[in-house]
Amino acid sequence: MTNRSLLSFATFLFGISAVAQHNYIPLDSRLNDRIPMTGTHRSIWPARLDENSMLEVSKALDSSLEAHGWWDKDMLRRKLSDEHLIDMGGEDWSLFVDPIFTMHGGFEFTSDGLEGLSYNTRGGHVEGRLGSQFTFETTLIESQIFVPQYLNSYIENYGVVPGEGIAKEFFTNGWDHRWSSGSLSYTPSKFFNFSVGQGKFFYGEGYRSLLLSDNALNYPYFRIETTFGPFKYVNLWTQMYDIRESVNLNPGNRRKWISTHYLSWNVTERLNISLYEAVVYGSDTLNGGLDASFFNPVILYRPIEDQMDSRLGNVLLGMQSSYHFPGGHNVYGQFLIEEFVFDALVEMNGSWLNKFGTQLGYSYTHNFGPHRVNALVEWNRIRPFVYTHRNVLMNYAHFNQPIAHPLGADVNEWILRLRWERGRWSALAHFSTANAGLANTINGTYYAEGVDLWTPYTSRSRDHGFSTNDQPSVRITNARFRLAWMAQTAWKMELFGEWGYRSGPMYPAVAIDGVAPPTTSSNWITFGVRTQLYRTYSDI
Repeated sequence: MTNRSLLSFATFLFGISAVAQHNYIPLDSRLNDRIPMTGTHRSIWPARLDENSMLEVSKALDSSLEAHGWWDKDMLRRKLSDEHLIDMGGEDWSLFVDPIFTMHGGFEFTSDGLEGLSYNTRGGHVEGRLGSQFTFETTLIESQIFVPQYLNSYIENYGVVPGEGIAKEFFTNGWDHRWSSGSLSYTPSKFFNFSVGQGKFFYGEGYRSLLLSDNALNYPYFRIETTFGPFKYVNLWTQMYDIRESVNLNPGNRRKWISTHYLSWNVTERLNISLYEAVVYGSDTLNGGLDASFFNPVILYRPIEDQMDSRLGNVLLGMQSSYHFPGGHNVYGQFLIEEFVFDALVEMNGSWLNKFGTQLGYSYTHNFGPHRVNALVEWNRIRPFVYTHRNVLMNYAHFNQPIAHPLGADVNEWILRLRWERGRWSALAHFSTANAGLANTINGTYYAEGVDLWTPYTSRSRDHGFSTNDQPSVRITNARFRLAWMAQTAWKMELFGEWGYRSGPMYPAVAIDGVAPPTTSSNWITFGVRTQLYRTYSDI
């Protein structure tokens, strides 16, 4: 099958998804921390529900919610409380249809007074099963939003709503956007699962991922998941886009292809070690299209990439590991390396060539009677120039957003999250603070300094003296507190109220002759109803 035919097939299937709720636990689900800590592959998201242990998790959650049910068996009330809007099927097929809507509003407290905020989303979600081997899903969303000023500056600068695609102006200071996801999944045996469609993935056990995250918009993909003994091996081939006007083709956006391999090994019931590899291949810059070796399914691809000529591919290697202690304690970490020069590291001269990142984290989950508590503390450190490349079309980004950490490179970040649940009620407290490096304009000349992913790594003022945040930097601090009540468990619809705080620069954040831009702070409150099928990151 040609590259164009493969893309056409994936695009045709964009409205059908393997991440059906009957077969997968979606990201940011109430089920996430209910997956058993031992004997499972908790760093691969979305997680498959058709594994026996996860089916038990799903049943346990359903039972806990039903125990706190608040209406009787009346049809209308059940539809508004616990059941899919449309639920039909037989022994060898099923079909569910649910609405998606988010309507909430509030105010941002600024130096000029109150600014109105609102989020209006409409859409639909369809999922189904054909026999015991095929599942499908489709989701379509359209939104009009009015957001805090710092998010306005982000959208104006990058042209996208974080995680949700291209933004179009809507009245004054408002934005209109839409997106879709979906795929078709085939599971011929307990060893293999194949899926094709449009979606996004996350590797890790923390809040952030330095390897691959769900930060950017959905993308076309083909995925093979192989499970054997204590191993789970995931091959993921994707097509991503650079949508900057300066590089656009006429017509259409510039394409790139990314091949990833993820091998998860449960060394013991409590210890997991995983290896990760990604190859970014921007064939729009080449004559002759993709090299066949791009589709090699074997991990540790670097030797092949070197034979191809490293100018034709950008390779990232990483490791994820975790240990689950008794009592709900979990320690996890990640290490990512894009380029490494041992001599420069020994000399400790801050060479720009040493491009790597580190994550360390701790999480705790425990039930105190009917109360469930989850806590997380996480540290992320990413050196300058990580995720960048000589050829910008081979950077580690998609639709003007990083596909790993939302802040990109040159980041030193701490995160604290506390979550409480009881039946349909939940509360979340989130705090994050990050020192983020800045690009620098010196005497009128712009230097990306390994921070701007959309500028070649040759744009630097020096070759040495780079360490995290040693150049001009800013502190970005975010806090959130949310109280929610899940009114509809099948649609994942909740009533909520939230307070938010953010301190940091507006976008674009660039230093001028070494002087960082000013920081501003804002508070806001918002309340309403929303369907919680996916997550986005506003702590940027």
